[in-house]
Amino acid sequence: MALTPSAHASREISPVDLIDLEVSYDTLTADYYRHVEAQRILDGARTGILAYLRSRGVASPRLPPLRASGRYAHDLHVPGQAVASALLRYGTRLDPRALVYATIAGEAASLNDPYTIFFSPEQEQAFYRYLNPAGFGGIGVILHLDSEHRAILIDDVIPNGPAEKGGLHPGDFIWTIDGVTTSGLSADDIQKRLRGKTGTRVMLAYSHGAAGSRLSVQLVRSDVTPPDAIGSMLPGGIGYIRLLSYGEHAERDVAAQLRHLQQAGAGAFVLDLRGNGGGYREAAIAVTARFVPPGPVVIVQERSGKRTTLFSHNSVARVQPLAVLVDRGTASAAEITAGAIQDTESGVLVGTKTFGKGLVQQMFPLPDGAALKVTVERYYTAHGRDIDKKGIEPDIVVPQPPGSIAGDVAHDPQLARALLALGIPQPTPSP
Repeated sequence: MALTPSAHASREISPVDLIDLEVSYDTLTADYYRHVEAQRILDGARTGILAYLRSRGVASPRLPPLRASGRYAHDLHVPGQAVASALLRYGTRLDPRALVYATIAGEAASLNDPYTIFFSPEQEQAFYRYLNPAGFGGIGVILHLDSEHRAILIDDVIPNGPAEKGGLHPGDFIWTIDGVTTSGLSADDIQKRLRGKTGTRVMLAYSHGAAGSRLSVQLVRSDVTPPDAIGSMLPGGIGYIRLLSYGEHAERDVAAQLRHLQQAGAGAFVLDLRGNGGGYREAAIAVTARFVPPGPVVIVQERSGKRTTLFSHNSVARVQPLAVLVDRGTASAAEITAGAIQDTESGVLVGTKTFGKGLVQQMFPLPDGAALKVTVERYYTAHGRDIDKKGIEPDIVVPQPPGSIAGDVAHDPQLARALLALGIPQPTPSP
Protein backbone atom coordinates (compact mmCIF):
# COMPACT_ATOMS: atom_id res chain seq x y z
CA MET A 1 0.00 0.00 0.00
CA ALA A 2 1.55 3.28 -1.08
CA LEU A 3 1.37 6.14 1.37
CA THR A 4 1.77 9.86 0.80
CA PRO A 5 3.92 11.38 3.56
CA SER A 6 2.10 13.87 5.78
CA ALA A 7 3.03 17.51 5.55
CA HIS A 8 4.07 17.12 9.19
CA ALA A 9 6.13 13.97 8.61
CA SER A 10 9.28 14.12 10.70
CA ARG A 11 11.71 11.93 12.51
CA GLU A 12 11.65 14.10 15.63
CA ILE A 13 9.17 14.71 18.40
CA SER A 14 8.53 18.38 19.13
CA PRO A 15 8.94 19.87 22.63
CA VAL A 16 5.19 20.58 22.84
CA ASP A 17 4.33 16.98 21.93
CA LEU A 18 6.81 15.74 24.50
CA ILE A 19 5.18 17.90 27.18
CA ASP A 20 1.75 16.55 26.14
CA LEU A 21 3.00 13.02 26.73
CA GLU A 22 4.58 13.80 30.10
CA VAL A 23 1.57 15.75 31.39
CA SER A 24 -0.76 12.94 30.30
CA TYR A 25 1.30 10.26 32.02
CA ASP A 26 1.51 12.34 35.19
CA THR A 27 -2.23 13.10 35.17
CA LEU A 28 -3.34 9.51 34.68
CA THR A 29 -1.01 8.11 37.33
CA ALA A 30 -1.44 10.87 39.93
CA ASP A 31 -4.99 12.20 39.52
CA TYR A 32 -7.11 9.19 38.58
CA TYR A 33 -9.58 8.36 41.34
CA ARG A 34 -8.00 4.96 41.96
CA HIS A 35 -4.37 3.91 42.15
CA VAL A 36 -2.98 3.04 38.73
CA GLU A 37 0.12 0.94 38.15
CA ALA A 38 2.67 2.63 35.91
CA GLN A 39 2.98 -0.54 33.85
CA ARG A 40 -0.68 -0.36 32.93
CA ILE A 41 -0.28 3.14 31.49
CA LEU A 42 2.84 2.15 29.58
CA ASP A 43 1.10 -0.91 28.14
CA GLY A 44 -1.69 1.40 27.00
CA ALA A 45 0.81 3.76 25.40
CA ARG A 46 2.36 0.89 23.44
CA THR A 47 -1.08 -0.35 22.34
CA GLY A 48 -1.93 3.14 21.07
CA ILE A 49 1.34 3.44 19.16
CA LEU A 50 0.98 0.02 17.53
CA ALA A 51 -2.60 0.71 16.52
CA TYR A 52 -1.59 3.98 14.88
CA LEU A 53 1.33 2.36 13.05
CA ARG A 54 -0.98 -0.31 11.63
CA SER A 55 -3.44 2.37 10.56
CA ARG A 56 -0.61 3.96 8.56
CA GLY A 57 0.12 0.78 6.65
CA VAL A 58 2.86 -0.70 8.83
CA ALA A 59 1.85 -4.36 8.67
CA SER A 60 4.11 -5.73 11.40
CA PRO A 61 5.29 -2.77 13.47
CA ARG A 62 8.33 -3.32 15.66
CA LEU A 63 8.16 -1.78 19.11
CA PRO A 64 9.66 -3.50 22.17
CA PRO A 65 7.50 -3.75 25.32
CA LEU A 66 7.62 -0.63 27.49
CA ARG A 67 8.86 -1.53 30.97
CA ALA A 68 8.09 0.39 34.13
CA SER A 69 11.05 0.68 36.47
CA GLY A 70 9.14 1.86 39.51
CA ARG A 71 11.01 5.15 39.43
CA TYR A 72 8.73 8.05 38.49
CA ALA A 73 11.50 10.18 36.98
CA HIS A 74 12.33 7.33 34.60
CA ASP A 75 8.83 6.07 33.74
CA LEU A 76 7.56 9.58 32.98
CA HIS A 77 9.77 9.71 29.88
CA VAL A 78 9.13 6.19 28.55
CA PRO A 79 6.12 7.06 26.32
CA GLY A 80 8.06 9.93 24.74
CA GLN A 81 11.02 7.65 24.09
CA ALA A 82 8.72 5.07 22.47
CA VAL A 83 7.17 7.71 20.21
CA ALA A 84 10.63 9.01 19.27
CA SER A 85 11.71 5.46 18.43
CA ALA A 86 8.66 4.92 16.21
CA LEU A 87 9.27 8.21 14.43
CA LEU A 88 12.90 7.31 13.83
CA ARG A 89 11.96 3.95 12.33
CA TYR A 90 8.80 4.90 10.39
CA GLY A 91 8.94 8.70 10.34
CA THR A 92 8.14 9.31 6.67
CA ARG A 93 4.85 7.44 7.06
CA LEU A 94 3.69 9.18 10.22
CA ASP A 95 2.16 12.41 11.44
CA PRO A 96 4.03 12.99 14.71
CA ARG A 97 1.17 14.76 16.44
CA ALA A 98 -1.34 12.09 15.42
CA LEU A 99 1.07 9.48 16.80
CA VAL A 100 1.31 11.39 20.09
CA TYR A 101 -2.48 11.63 20.30
CA ALA A 102 -2.81 7.90 19.63
CA THR A 103 -0.31 7.22 22.42
CA ILE A 104 -2.23 9.32 24.94
CA ALA A 105 -5.57 7.84 23.83
CA GLY A 106 -4.10 4.37 24.38
CA GLU A 107 -3.02 5.34 27.89
CA ALA A 108 -6.51 6.59 28.73
CA ALA A 109 -8.17 3.52 27.21
CA SER A 110 -5.99 1.22 29.34
CA LEU A 111 -8.04 2.23 32.39
CA ASN A 112 -11.20 0.67 30.93
CA ASP A 113 -13.12 3.71 32.15
CA PRO A 114 -15.61 5.04 29.59
CA TYR A 115 -15.46 8.48 31.22
CA THR A 116 -11.70 8.92 31.05
CA ILE A 117 -11.09 10.10 27.51
CA PHE A 118 -8.49 11.91 25.41
CA PHE A 119 -9.78 14.88 23.39
CA SER A 120 -7.99 16.40 20.43
CA PRO A 121 -8.21 20.22 20.34
CA GLU A 122 -11.22 19.97 18.00
CA GLN A 123 -12.95 17.42 20.22
CA GLU A 124 -12.25 19.48 23.33
CA GLN A 125 -13.87 22.52 21.75
CA ALA A 126 -16.86 20.46 20.63
CA PHE A 127 -17.29 19.11 24.16
CA TYR A 128 -17.19 22.62 25.59
CA ARG A 129 -19.77 23.78 23.05
CA TYR A 130 -21.97 20.83 24.03
CA LEU A 131 -22.01 21.99 27.65
CA ASN A 132 -22.15 25.69 26.81
CA PRO A 133 -23.71 26.09 23.38
CA ALA A 134 -23.25 29.49 21.79
CA GLY A 135 -25.99 31.36 20.01
CA PHE A 136 -26.66 30.60 16.36
CA GLY A 137 -29.18 31.25 13.62
CA GLY A 138 -31.91 28.66 13.95
CA ILE A 139 -35.61 27.97 14.40
CA GLY A 140 -35.68 27.29 18.17
CA VAL A 141 -36.51 23.61 18.60
CA ILE A 142 -35.28 20.77 20.77
CA LEU A 143 -35.64 17.53 18.86
CA HIS A 144 -34.50 14.00 18.28
CA LEU A 145 -34.60 11.43 15.50
CA ASP A 146 -37.63 9.16 15.85
CA SER A 147 -36.52 5.75 14.53
CA GLU A 148 -40.04 4.34 14.45
CA HIS A 149 -41.34 6.97 12.01
CA ARG A 150 -37.97 7.87 10.43
CA ALA A 151 -38.57 11.56 10.99
CA ILE A 152 -37.68 14.39 13.37
CA LEU A 153 -39.77 14.57 16.51
CA ILE A 154 -39.93 17.93 18.27
CA ASP A 155 -39.43 17.50 22.02
CA ASP A 156 -39.84 21.16 22.84
CA VAL A 157 -39.81 24.63 21.34
CA ILE A 158 -37.92 27.60 22.69
CA PRO A 159 -40.31 30.35 23.81
CA ASN A 160 -40.73 33.20 21.31
CA GLY A 161 -38.53 31.45 18.75
CA PRO A 162 -39.39 31.08 15.05
CA ALA A 163 -40.84 27.57 15.52
CA GLU A 164 -43.24 28.62 18.27
CA LYS A 165 -44.30 31.72 16.33
CA GLY A 166 -44.85 29.51 13.27
CA GLY A 167 -47.23 27.21 15.12
CA LEU A 168 -44.99 24.21 15.83
CA HIS A 169 -45.49 22.34 19.11
CA PRO A 170 -43.88 19.53 21.11
CA GLY A 171 -44.92 16.22 19.57
CA ASP A 172 -44.92 17.57 16.01
CA PHE A 173 -43.01 15.66 13.33
CA ILE A 174 -40.84 17.37 10.72
CA TRP A 175 -40.90 15.37 7.50
CA THR A 176 -38.95 17.55 5.09
CA ILE A 177 -36.55 20.50 5.29
CA ASP A 178 -36.49 22.66 2.16
CA GLY A 179 -37.99 19.74 0.27
CA VAL A 180 -35.42 17.19 1.48
CA THR A 181 -36.90 14.27 3.40
CA THR A 182 -35.55 13.87 6.92
CA SER A 183 -35.63 10.08 6.61
CA GLY A 184 -32.06 8.84 6.58
CA LEU A 185 -30.46 12.16 7.49
CA SER A 186 -27.87 12.15 10.26
CA ALA A 187 -28.15 14.44 13.28
CA ASP A 188 -25.36 16.60 11.80
CA ASP A 189 -27.17 16.86 8.46
CA ILE A 190 -30.38 17.94 10.18
CA GLN A 191 -28.55 20.53 12.27
CA LYS A 192 -26.85 21.98 9.19
CA ARG A 193 -30.16 22.23 7.33
CA LEU A 194 -32.10 23.82 10.20
CA ARG A 195 -29.39 26.26 11.23
CA GLY A 196 -28.19 29.12 9.08
CA LYS A 197 -27.62 32.82 8.90
CA THR A 198 -30.06 34.92 10.88
CA GLY A 199 -32.75 36.30 8.58
CA THR A 200 -32.63 33.45 6.07
CA ARG A 201 -35.67 31.27 5.45
CA VAL A 202 -36.32 27.55 5.75
CA MET A 203 -39.39 25.65 4.54
CA LEU A 204 -40.67 22.72 6.62
CA ALA A 205 -43.30 20.07 6.03
CA TYR A 206 -44.62 18.91 9.39
CA SER A 207 -47.61 17.36 11.14
CA HIS A 208 -49.21 17.46 14.57
CA GLY A 209 -48.43 13.87 15.56
CA ALA A 210 -47.27 11.11 13.24
CA ALA A 211 -50.75 10.56 11.77
CA GLY A 212 -51.66 14.23 11.38
CA SER A 213 -52.18 15.99 8.08
CA ARG A 214 -49.05 17.32 6.41
CA LEU A 215 -48.68 21.06 6.82
CA SER A 216 -46.15 23.52 5.43
CA VAL A 217 -44.57 26.53 7.07
CA GLN A 218 -41.80 28.92 6.14
CA LEU A 219 -39.74 30.11 9.09
CA VAL A 220 -37.25 32.96 9.28
CA ARG A 221 -34.17 31.97 11.25
CA SER A 222 -33.33 34.17 14.21
CA ASP A 223 -30.60 34.25 16.87
CA VAL A 224 -31.15 31.28 19.17
CA THR A 225 -29.24 30.50 22.35
CA PRO A 226 -30.19 27.07 23.67
CA PRO A 227 -31.30 27.47 27.30
CA ASP A 228 -30.34 25.05 30.05
CA ALA A 229 -33.94 25.12 31.32
CA ILE A 230 -37.36 25.84 29.86
CA GLY A 231 -40.73 26.02 31.61
CA SER A 232 -44.50 26.26 31.21
CA MET A 233 -47.71 26.25 33.24
CA LEU A 234 -49.67 22.99 33.45
CA PRO A 235 -53.28 22.39 34.49
CA GLY A 236 -54.01 22.91 38.17
CA GLY A 237 -51.48 25.68 38.70
CA ILE A 238 -48.48 23.38 38.31
CA GLY A 239 -45.20 24.90 37.16
CA TYR A 240 -43.27 22.60 34.82
CA ILE A 241 -39.50 23.05 34.43
CA ARG A 242 -37.49 20.91 32.08
CA LEU A 243 -33.78 21.03 32.87
CA LEU A 244 -31.95 20.10 29.69
CA SER A 245 -28.35 20.21 30.94
CA TYR A 246 -26.13 21.46 33.74
CA GLY A 247 -24.24 24.06 31.75
CA GLU A 248 -22.83 27.37 32.94
CA HIS A 249 -26.27 28.99 33.07
CA ALA A 250 -28.30 26.13 34.53
CA GLU A 251 -28.94 27.73 37.92
CA ARG A 252 -29.69 31.11 36.34
CA ASP A 253 -32.18 29.59 33.91
CA VAL A 254 -33.87 27.50 36.61
CA ALA A 255 -34.15 30.53 38.89
CA ALA A 256 -35.68 32.57 36.07
CA GLN A 257 -38.24 29.86 35.31
CA LEU A 258 -39.15 29.51 38.99
CA ARG A 259 -39.63 33.24 39.32
CA HIS A 260 -41.74 33.46 36.17
CA LEU A 261 -43.94 30.49 37.09
CA GLN A 262 -44.42 31.65 40.68
CA GLN A 263 -45.50 35.05 39.41
CA ALA A 264 -47.95 33.26 37.10
CA GLY A 265 -49.49 31.55 40.13
CA ALA A 266 -47.79 28.15 40.27
CA GLY A 267 -48.46 26.49 43.61
CA ALA A 268 -46.48 23.29 42.98
CA PHE A 269 -43.77 22.19 40.56
CA VAL A 270 -42.60 19.36 38.36
CA LEU A 271 -38.85 19.26 37.67
CA ASP A 272 -38.16 17.17 34.57
CA LEU A 273 -34.68 15.59 34.60
CA ARG A 274 -35.41 12.93 31.99
CA GLY A 275 -32.69 12.62 29.38
CA ASN A 276 -30.45 15.01 31.30
CA GLY A 277 -26.96 13.54 31.05
CA GLY A 278 -25.39 16.00 33.50
CA GLY A 279 -22.74 18.66 33.19
CA TYR A 280 -20.90 20.72 35.79
CA ARG A 281 -21.00 19.57 39.40
CA GLU A 282 -21.04 23.15 40.64
CA ALA A 283 -24.14 23.77 38.54
CA ALA A 284 -25.78 20.67 40.03
CA ILE A 285 -25.20 21.92 43.58
CA ALA A 286 -26.50 25.40 42.74
CA VAL A 287 -29.62 24.01 41.04
CA THR A 288 -30.27 21.51 43.82
CA ALA A 289 -30.12 24.31 46.38
CA ARG A 290 -33.35 25.65 44.86
CA PHE A 291 -35.21 22.51 45.85
CA VAL A 292 -33.73 21.24 49.13
CA PRO A 293 -33.22 22.78 52.60
CA PRO A 294 -29.76 24.06 53.59
CA GLY A 295 -27.56 21.06 54.29
CA PRO A 296 -25.69 18.23 52.56
CA VAL A 297 -26.20 17.87 48.81
CA VAL A 298 -23.52 15.39 47.78
CA ILE A 299 -20.49 13.61 49.26
CA VAL A 300 -17.30 13.29 47.18
CA GLN A 301 -14.51 10.82 47.82
CA GLU A 302 -10.97 11.51 46.68
CA ARG A 303 -8.35 9.01 45.57
CA SER A 304 -6.97 8.92 49.12
CA GLY A 305 -10.35 7.83 50.47
CA LYS A 306 -11.03 11.18 52.11
CA ARG A 307 -14.70 12.19 51.92
CA THR A 308 -15.93 15.76 51.73
CA THR A 309 -19.56 16.82 52.06
CA LEU A 310 -20.70 19.64 49.80
CA PHE A 311 -23.55 21.73 51.18
CA SER A 312 -26.42 23.85 49.99
CA HIS A 313 -26.46 27.27 51.62
CA ASN A 314 -29.54 28.52 49.81
CA SER A 315 -31.25 31.47 51.45
CA VAL A 316 -34.15 31.38 48.97
CA ALA A 317 -37.34 29.63 50.05
CA ARG A 318 -37.26 26.19 48.48
CA VAL A 319 -39.92 24.99 46.09
CA GLN A 320 -42.64 22.68 47.41
CA PRO A 321 -44.71 20.63 46.70
CA LEU A 322 -42.39 19.05 44.14
CA ALA A 323 -42.33 16.03 41.84
CA VAL A 324 -39.20 15.08 39.87
CA LEU A 325 -39.28 13.09 36.64
CA VAL A 326 -36.36 10.71 36.04
CA ASP A 327 -35.47 7.95 33.60
CA ARG A 328 -32.55 5.94 32.26
CA GLY A 329 -31.17 9.11 30.66
CA THR A 330 -30.95 10.92 34.01
CA ALA A 331 -27.26 10.74 34.84
CA SER A 332 -24.33 12.25 36.70
CA ALA A 333 -25.08 15.83 37.79
CA ALA A 334 -28.79 15.19 37.29
CA GLU A 335 -28.52 12.26 39.71
CA ILE A 336 -26.95 14.58 42.28
CA THR A 337 -30.10 16.68 42.19
CA ALA A 338 -32.46 13.69 42.14
CA GLY A 339 -30.59 11.93 44.95
CA ALA A 340 -30.52 15.00 47.20
CA ILE A 341 -34.23 15.67 46.69
CA GLN A 342 -35.06 12.05 47.50
CA ASP A 343 -32.71 11.85 50.50
CA THR A 344 -34.10 15.03 52.05
CA GLU A 345 -37.70 14.08 51.18
CA SER A 346 -38.05 17.42 49.42
CA GLY A 347 -40.02 15.89 46.57
CA VAL A 348 -41.26 12.64 45.05
CA LEU A 349 -39.33 10.97 42.21
CA VAL A 350 -41.49 9.59 39.39
CA GLY A 351 -40.44 7.54 36.36
CA THR A 352 -37.86 4.80 35.92
CA LYS A 353 -34.46 4.03 37.43
CA THR A 354 -31.71 6.52 36.61
CA PHE A 355 -28.49 5.75 34.73
CA GLY A 356 -26.14 5.24 37.68
CA LYS A 357 -23.05 7.41 37.21
CA GLY A 358 -21.43 8.16 40.54
CA LEU A 359 -18.09 9.34 39.20
CA VAL A 360 -16.77 12.87 38.77
CA GLN A 361 -14.55 13.96 35.88
CA GLN A 362 -12.19 16.89 35.52
CA MET A 363 -10.74 18.37 32.35
CA PHE A 364 -6.95 18.59 32.22
CA PRO A 365 -5.81 20.85 29.35
CA LEU A 366 -2.65 19.97 27.45
CA PRO A 367 -0.25 22.59 26.05
CA ASP A 368 -1.35 22.27 22.41
CA GLY A 369 -5.09 22.63 23.11
CA ALA A 370 -5.87 18.94 23.52
CA ALA A 371 -7.19 17.69 26.86
CA LEU A 372 -7.77 14.69 29.06
CA LYS A 373 -11.13 14.19 30.75
CA VAL A 374 -10.26 12.09 33.80
CA THR A 375 -12.34 10.50 36.55
CA VAL A 376 -10.96 12.09 39.72
CA GLU A 377 -13.58 11.34 42.40
CA ARG A 378 -16.50 9.16 43.36
CA TYR A 379 -19.63 10.72 44.71
CA TYR A 380 -22.39 9.56 47.02
CA THR A 381 -25.80 11.03 47.69
CA ALA A 382 -26.43 13.32 50.66
CA HIS A 383 -27.17 10.26 52.82
CA GLY A 384 -24.13 8.34 51.59
CA ARG A 385 -25.79 6.11 49.00
CA ASP A 386 -23.51 4.71 46.30
CA ILE A 387 -25.42 4.97 43.01
CA ASP A 388 -22.62 4.13 40.57
CA LYS A 389 -23.79 1.39 38.18
CA LYS A 390 -26.90 1.07 40.37
CA GLY A 391 -28.91 4.19 39.66
CA ILE A 392 -31.65 5.73 41.78
CA GLU A 393 -34.99 3.99 42.10
CA PRO A 394 -37.86 6.47 41.86
CA ASP A 395 -40.47 6.60 44.60
CA ILE A 396 -43.19 5.94 42.01
CA VAL A 397 -42.23 3.68 39.10
CA VAL A 398 -43.96 4.54 35.84
CA PRO A 399 -42.74 3.15 32.49
CA GLN A 400 -42.82 5.46 29.49
CA PRO A 401 -44.41 3.68 26.51
CA PRO A 402 -43.43 4.31 22.87
CA GLY A 403 -45.22 7.27 21.36
CA SER A 404 -45.14 9.33 24.55
CA ILE A 405 -44.56 13.05 24.18
CA ALA A 406 -42.51 14.57 26.99
CA GLY A 407 -44.27 17.52 28.58
CA ASP A 408 -47.67 16.78 27.00
CA VAL A 409 -49.91 15.76 29.92
CA ALA A 410 -52.28 13.78 27.69
CA HIS A 411 -49.45 11.79 26.10
CA ASP A 412 -46.89 11.61 28.91
CA PRO A 413 -47.85 8.98 31.51
CA GLN A 414 -44.93 9.84 33.78
CA LEU A 415 -45.89 13.51 33.86
CA ALA A 416 -49.55 12.63 34.40
CA ARG A 417 -48.58 10.44 37.36
CA ALA A 418 -46.43 13.25 38.78
CA LEU A 419 -49.42 15.57 38.64
CA LEU A 420 -51.51 12.96 40.43
CA ALA A 421 -48.85 12.81 43.16
CA LEU A 422 -49.23 16.59 43.49
CA GLY A 423 -52.98 16.26 43.85
CA ILE A 424 -54.00 16.96 40.25
CA PRO A 425 -56.36 14.28 38.83
CA GLN A 426 -54.85 12.21 36.04
CA PRO A 427 -56.31 13.20 32.64
CA THR A 428 -57.96 10.71 30.34
CA PRO A 429 -55.55 10.07 27.44
CA SER A 430 -56.80 11.43 24.15
CA PRO A 431 -56.95 9.09 21.14
